[in-house]
Amino acid sequence: GKACVRFHMMMSRRLVGLALRRCVPVVPKAPRAGLGGLASSRRWLSSSLQTADQSWLDEKVRAAARDDGEASALLATLTSKEVGVKDAADVALLTESDLAGKVPAVVARRFLSEVATSSKPSSSPPLQFDPPGTMQALEDKGAAHALTSSDTHLWSTSFMAGAQLAWGSSLMLVVAGGAAEALVGNPGAMALLKGIVFPVGLSYIVMSGSDLVTGSYLYQTMAGPVAGRVSAVNSARVLASHFGGNLAGSLLMVGAVSAMGILGPAGGAMAAATAAGKCG
Repeated sequence: GKACVRFHMMMSRRLVGLALRRCVPVVPKAPRAGLGGLASSRRWLSSSLQTADQSWLDEKVRAAARDDGEASALLATLTSKEVGVKDAADVALLTESDLAGKVPAVVARRFLSEVATSSKPSSSPPLQFDPPGTMQALEDKGAAHALTSSDTHLWSTSFMAGAQLAWGSSLMLVVAGGAAEALVGNPGAMALLKGIVFPVGLSYIVMSGSDLVTGSYLYQTMAGPVAGRVSAVNSARVLASHFGGNLAGSLLMVGAVSAMGILGPAGGAMAAATAAGKCG
């Protein structure tokens, strides 16, 4: 009904807004030459360029400049709105007139000469499959959860994950229940429809950074028994918090869906059949 639609729209707006704040980088303003020095300019350069372009351009600036003041001014000029260098390919389009009046002429000519006589880095390095690095990342995440996260943080992120997963399941039952009559005798299409809708809840979990206990089993195993970085007590604390938070969040969403009565007879029958199948 209308309550379901309002609830869906509210959850979508909040979660999309949270995902955008987490995923969209905030680019700081470029430093003005002479204010903040070379360190400030390097921080701006680091936030504006990819790593390969950043190190390459920083090297050329250092080779062209005679001191930190000139290097700071040149970096600020290159990344300013007027010049607008975003990657190594942009540098090839520069002329001396673009830098005239902003940095000393000798520095500008030396920089352009350095750029012209060197090869440019690849802005998109090939991805590498790194199994040891992957295992290390899993171990680090498990250790971070156990050693640096408070009980309140563990509980809140897992509570949100449980509610989001239950919301995705409820949405799947509402959609599949509404299409049950149209898809009678076509179990393949029904399974496909469920498979398309259910991951919405999982997507919200990934975008919001919430924690499911199923993932914690892996992280805590890597950080605890495998690497020995986390004690059994700490691992148990994380797993208990995530399990309890997931359960509480999902039960709250189940109660809300039940109170609103949005599943309908077909959706309710699907929910009962799914529960019986998992318990049987």
